Amino acid sequence: MTATPSTRSLRLGTRPSPMAMEQADRFAHAFRTRYPHIPLDIVTITSEGDQHRGPLAQIGGKGAFTRRADGHLLGCRVEATIACAKDLPGPHDREPGISVGAVLPREDVRDALVLPAGHPPATLASLLPGTRVGTSAPRRAALLKALHPKLVAVPIRGNADSRLRDLDSGVLGADVMIAALAGLRRLNLADRAGEILDPAVWLPASGAGIVVIEHRTDDHATGSVLAPLTHSPTRILLDAERATLAALHGNCLTAASAHATLNPTADLVTVHAVVLDPEGGTPIRNDHNRPRRPPRRRRPTGRSAAARRGSRPPPGSPAMNRSELPADRAVFTPPSEEADRVRMRTAHRAAARAFAVRAGGPEAWGWQGRTLSRRAGRWWLRLVCAPEDKRGSRLWEGNASADASLPRTVPRPRLHQVSEWTRGGHAYRAELSEYIAQPALQTGGPVLTSEANLPNLWWGDLRTALATTATVPTDRQAVRRQWIERNFARFLGIPAPAVISWTTGHGDLHWANLTGPPLVILDWEGWGLVPVGFDVGLLHAYSLAQPATAATIRAEFAHVLDTPAGRTGELVALAQLLQVADRGGHPDLAPHLARHAEHLTGTPVPVP
Repeated sequence: MTATPSTRSLRLGTRPSPMAMEQADRFAHAFRTRYPHIPLDIVTITSEGDQHRGPLAQIGGKGAFTRRADGHLLGCRVEATIACAKDLPGPHDREPGISVGAVLPREDVRDALVLPAGHPPATLASLLPGTRVGTSAPRRAALLKALHPKLVAVPIRGNADSRLRDLDSGVLGADVMIAALAGLRRLNLADRAGEILDPAVWLPASGAGIVVIEHRTDDHATGSVLAPLTHSPTRILLDAERATLAALHGNCLTAASAHATLNPTADLVTVHAVVLDPEGGTPIRNDHNRPRRPPRRRRPTGRSAAARRGSRPPPGSPAMNRSELPADRAVFTPPSEEADRVRMRTAHRAAARAFAVRAGGPEAWGWQGRTLSRRAGRWWLRLVCAPEDKRGSRLWEGNASADASLPRTVPRPRLHQVSEWTRGGHAYRAELSEYIAQPALQTGGPVLTSEANLPNLWWGDLRTALATTATVPTDRQAVRRQWIERNFARFLGIPAPAVISWTTGHGDLHWANLTGPPLVILDWEGWGLVPVGFDVGLLHAYSLAQPATAATIRAEFAHVLDTPAGRTGELVALAQLLQVADRGGHPDLAPHLARHAEHLTGTPVPVP
């Protein structure tokens, strides 16, 4: 792209596989949104790795999926190429003259066990000895040897969609296979993930979930066009992982992993590096921290500085104890009485014994100590307590009914086991659910305390999840008409609406109930019928102190919030939070709630 960008098209080279075309389309959407005046042409390039069905080592291994694309790029037949970072040769083996121009937001780094269609549910640990597990990655084969020596790794080749077809038809040469969860999601096949493997144990590939766009180093015009499309936090992680890979002299045929996480609060990047023994021996591990160094240093100002700071702990790190915010802001706190804290902890230990699990890690207390949760290996053990006469309320069995009613495509923890008992005038309910390694986007309470920095894909996943939830029939009432009629005039100064449109919703959508990326929606105990617009209105209200994020929510959900029905649902959410503020909750948010309510209604609302 040597002429003025506005007068020339950009040719983007990509492999023709369905997964590669999906990521090219995703980039194309971002490119055309930012540069509507620059034509973008997609050029398909079939790689040697696509054509060869034998071991990659037979064709040189390194760069089998990128060598031809590099030739097109250096031969000026395209201006840019797009590829999965994990398929790139190690930086020490890379053809000179090629630079990374843009990096898309990182997707899920985890691998998944994929079973043939119709196979009963299974995990790697439950598979029979001698089961053939298909994988072409030395890292996965070495992990399998070390963690599940009774299973047999067998090489497989082909694109992800063709491997799935072969697995289902019995011609793959393997009984099950391992695949990247991000790839399954790109193909809309996430439901094929029979078991999602814990990245703390099943170590991710270097560059997992990252898509990169490259250009010729001397083509500064193309580089300047691509640079604004880079997701800076992901670029930092990519650079750290590839630098570590270079130090290890590793590549896509090496049984090694370098996985980086970003801690924006401490301004540190942590790299977890491991070299695995293909024979299953003891791996060599090293974790190290380094200061965060963005690829381009800019003076932090305004919205971009807030976005770079982020709003969450790094993926895979232990979640912060939810009581760590100052006392005047934290609402997820232990009970105020020591006797109640001891009672809840004793009951939680009893639940762990009943489920034959061992709970560890930091405690996560719920609203005013009503719940206590801790990690228990690959499970999350949550204990709910209520007075014995309140047992069986709507909130009591909400998670279980959501697990039974909602489609699997709604991203949420799956419930595994439930136990109930009473003791000393208290009722207890213990729920053993799937552990979600990704921490919540906010800790200490539901109010967003710094701008969120989330990719478009995450917002699209949230829209899809809420739209899917809305299709589920239920008679559970998350918000009651009687409450609206009693409280609208009191907190908003206007009469209750005569007409309300109802839909099925989460009922408590806030930042401590969301992870990402990838998106997982937590805590479904209050799900049921809500006014249209209530869920996103509630999330927007919890974001009012962070104007950039609040504006993003209004833009992403304009099709809901900018309708009469959606405006009513948003007002119901505001009334609910103004009631909480009137009782002393969320004091920092209260002025924002009052101002926004007045903006919507034209009626002054006193600050609680």
